[in-house]
Amino acid sequence: MDPGIQFAELLAYNADKNSRSKRWFGEHPEALDLPCDVAGAGTVRKLVFHIFAAELSFGNRVLGLPRPNFENLPTGALDELFAMSEEARGKFHEFIADSTP
Repeated sequence: MDPGIQFAELLAYNADKNSRSKRWFGEHPEALDLPCDVAGAGTVRKLVFHIFAAELSFGNRVLGLPRPNFENLPTGALDELFAMSEEARGKFHEFIADSTP
């Protein structure tokens, strides 16, 4: 039976996609403030924040850490937004390193 994609492979794919997205938003920063009605976000920036905040929340959960206080997470600068995803990815890598099949 094929186990499919490994979690570490998924994390690498996600890192590559996020890198491309960050570069694109860096070239088109105005796009972050465009209206967006997905999940009631209001703007693209708020949608990206929601995605990365959820990712960070799950990163904390797998390590048994408390849920982040979403009101204290940064929402402004591009680097701050994408840092949440990078932090979450680090937590997932830590979980993988400490886990057994």
